[in-house]
Amino acid sequence: MKIRTDFVTNSSSSSYTIEITIMHKKGDVSMSIDPGEFSENENVEARSNADLHYINYHLSSVKELASWLAESVYIIGCGEYEDDEEYEDDEEYEDDEKYELSKQLKNERSRFIEEAVKNIKSIKDIEWIQITRDYYAWGESSDLVADDDQVLCDLAQKYLNSEGLEQERIEAEMVTYIHTTTNARGEDFGYDSKVSKYRWDGKSVRELAERLCGGYGPSSVSGTETVELELKTGKYYSKSIFDLE
Repeated sequence: MKIRTDFVTNSSSSSYTIEITIMHKKGDVSMSIDPGEFSENENVEARSNADLHYINYHLSSVKELASWLAESVYIIGCGEYEDDEEYEDDEEYEDDEKYELSKQLKNERSRFIEEAVKNIKSIKDIEWIQITRDYYAWGESSDLVADDDQVLCDLAQKYLNSEGLEQERIEAEMVTYIHTTTNARGEDFGYDSKVSKYRWDGKSVRELAERLCGGYGPSSVSGTETVELELKTGKYYSKSIFDLE
């Protein structure tokens, strides 16, 4: 059995994206950053350091809230250029991935703040705030987040070492576990989620078991983690979904 201790460094390449959405009475305002649009560097990923538990400190106005959320987004592996004008006419930087990513982030921040101020009259009009992070990794060394789930790996090993009615019993137990909500999953991604689920097409238990117990995972892996806050009630919700396809 193989147990994973990291995710990004074990992948040939990966992409992490962030989307922040403010849902208000008349619609929603969102900002989205996808480093994969400009870079194939596996060390470049989008993250947010906004902790919605401390949002009360940023509710004096729509502009302050939107600015706090926008500034929380950053890109690992990409330093920000302090002065775009210094580089915009320099041919040396025309194909600079880090410069393009930095410019995209600054433009998206500005657009998001401007749209929020324009469309949301008051903090009282805001219903939900949502932060969603997606990952996608590929390559011959890409692996399953599920490999860090000891229970699932043990069931997979028992399934492969059994046959007949015993194998059918273990298969049913394994499928039930996959569809059970738990917070016992996750590595660097989704580790803080109160609800954690697997997304699986259900086609082949044997194929999944072989992936979990073999030397290599599938050709690609993906997943989503989401945190939401209902402003009026203060209800906080976090979940992560890991793909097993």
